[in-house]
Amino acid sequence: MRENIQSFRSYNQYRKATLKLDEPTLTQSKMRMEPEDGSEQNQLRYELYKAAFDRIKEGMNTANYYEVICLSDSLMSDRLGKLLQVVWRYDEEKFLTGSLGQTVHTLKREMEDRGLDFGEDFDRLLDAVSGCEDSFDNKRNTSVHEFCVVTEDNLKYRVKNRDNFNKATAQLGATLTKCIVRDVDQILRKIYNDEFYGEE
Repeated sequence: MRENIQSFRSYNQYRKATLKLDEPTLTQSKMRMEPEDGSEQNQLRYELYKAAFDRIKEGMNTANYYEVICLSDSLMSDRLGKLLQVVWRYDEEKFLTGSLGQTVHTLKREMEDRGLDFGEDFDRLLDAVSGCEDSFDNKRNTSVHEFCVVTEDNLKYRVKNRDNFNKATAQLGATLTKCIVRDVDQILRKIYNDEFYGEE
């Protein structure tokens, strides 16, 4: 039973698991749905993004930094995953969901292989998300995984120090999220107009 529960990773699969644990794992598309005027997916995406940004704002005001970090990760993963999906021309056989860092790494590789240049500012933005020592994903890992860990190296970092680190991580995540959502949406509009595709 434990293995069955752990194998479910999506909302749909988890819902099915709570109803009947012995059912086989469902196979479902990982592809993000295309926007369509007046569609259910457009309405849901609007509601989710609005809720996420509202909670990020509230989280910064109420020191709920872990929610800010997690929602920032989710928003950036969704937008960069969508961009990767478009770059891959919706090849579902190649498309796999992964961590934020894995998505950034794969996107960088595909951009280079396909001759796509989204600009130096976007390159620097990706590095700030993942790819350098001070990147968001590294700080996120420290905040999430090491708050309760005591080692010789972090013995001097008390609760207040760790709270301050989490605040800084949340601030970084909130800032990068706004930039990623803005820039990816601009890039997608240009891709749809065939302004960016290089030789394949």
